[in-house]
Amino acid sequence: MRATVDWSHQLLTDPEKILFRRLSVFRGGWTLAAAEAVAGRDGLLVDEVLDLLGALVDRSLVQVDTGESGGRFRMLETLRQYAEERIHEAGEEGWLGAHHASYFTGLAETGQRELRGPEQTSWLNRLRVERRNIDAAVLWCERNAESAPELGLRLVAAMGWFWYFTSNQNAVGQIDNMLRSTPQAAPAARARAVQAKSIVARPGSCIVHPSPICAAAAEESLVALDGAGDVHGAAYSRTLLAVESIAGRTDPDPHVLLAAARGSFEDNDDRWGRALALFVEMELLFATGKLEDGRAVFARALVEFRELGDHWGISAVQYHHGMALHRAGVLTEALEIYRSALSEGRIGLTNTVQYALANLGHISLLIGDLDAAGAYFKSAHTVARELGADASVLAWLGEGHLARLRDNSDTAHERYTAALAGMAQTETPDWAATALNGLGRLAHLSGDMASAHRHHATAWDLLAGGGPPAYPAAATTLEGLAAVAADRGQAGAAKRLLATAASWRHERGWPASPLEQRDVERVAVQLLRRPDGVGAIG
Repeated sequence: MRATVDWSHQLLTDPEKILFRRLSVFRGGWTLAAAEAVAGRDGLLVDEVLDLLGALVDRSLVQVDTGESGGRFRMLETLRQYAEERIHEAGEEGWLGAHHASYFTGLAETGQRELRGPEQTSWLNRLRVERRNIDAAVLWCERNAESAPELGLRLVAAMGWFWYFTSNQNAVGQIDNMLRSTPQAAPAARARAVQAKSIVARPGSCIVHPSPICAAAAEESLVALDGAGDVHGAAYSRTLLAVESIAGRTDPDPHVLLAAARGSFEDNDDRWGRALALFVEMELLFATGKLEDGRAVFARALVEFRELGDHWGISAVQYHHGMALHRAGVLTEALEIYRSALSEGRIGLTNTVQYALANLGHISLLIGDLDAAGAYFKSAHTVARELGADASVLAWLGEGHLARLRDNSDTAHERYTAALAGMAQTETPDWAATALNGLGRLAHLSGDMASAHRHHATAWDLLAGGGPPAYPAAATTLEGLAAVAADRGQAGAAKRLLATAASWRHERGWPASPLEQRDVERVAVQLLRRPDGVGAIG
């Protein structure tokens, strides 16, 4: 093989040899424009590249990509490695890597703008195709951070929304590595990369999900961008920081943050930023049980995203509207809203698709269509894997509930355990508490009261923040603890816990699911048998 490649290489003209070796800088293929921009210099003219590419194709050293990403060229990996050796011999690796990184940084920055509007789908696809090239550019920037510190920061900052839309949370590590490699860079450049971290690191790839990690990044970027006079950039950090009030944080005041952000978005004619701020405001209202107020803001956000032609935005606000209706027990309307979110999300295969599918499964459980629920959960796993995840955590939770409804304790235990292993518990306390409560119920049914209490108590530790309950899982947790108390003969404690849970459900609009109702009824039966018990949970 090596001798054959050597022979083919010797037959090339000098310009063909130059282009052949320079094409080795690309990973996963390239476009004509990329080849011209990166390789068409220092001994080659840009106008020559097309003819030279044609010659290399004729000699079978380069292949034309005829797949879905047509209009691209690629090289077999064995040939690419051979060409890369010729790069080292020519001493061109330094400037070639720099031009490659610069080209893909520019592409990412264009993509960052185009992802916010009618070109979103085409740019999602374009950046997906270039993932390997972009990863190679990020790695080059990291290794050469001393000589080009701001290039890598620009690249990871520009990729933030794409990584978020495609649920690529592994990219948080790329951002962190770049930040560690560039302590000498300008504060504003670092701040934009930190802001990207606040976007990419969102638990479950949900932009309106609170997170201590994301909050710290949003706050750090806000201070630096304000200090640099980048009022528009800081408006995004303010919007991201306002999300934290969903988890009960009130300092700084989310309403003040959003008002300032909206003012900046208006001043800069940034309709996408304005729509994003409405999305956050909508979710704040839903999270505090203000369903009708939230629906009014939803209507405004939906209009903004529709006029922008932004399929992710349309899908995301619909999905969260569906979640609010789902929590409130308005299941028929929630089902239709989830389906609308699914249809919009599928256009660009954004991160809302797997969650819409999983929650369609959860609603199917609530209305008793167990077969449909299982099918939706299976589809959610498929989409999650297409986006790069191992599976859908939300679908695992649903499959745990489904197995419990079918009295399959072993499968339920396996699914809840998988869900816990697939999430950062402190980043998604509501999901973690749901899994822990499921495990607690299974332990209770098996007679293991110590494990049941431990699981429910751990769930409570994750959810208790000193303020009003933020998630429906808090009510389920108290009901689980009540079941343990009743079994231990502590009827007084059990009744108080059930009363508090019932009060939360009523005040916050959190109706119990059939599975939760069944669990509470079991406790009530136990209490009827032990009416005089007193005590507290230990």
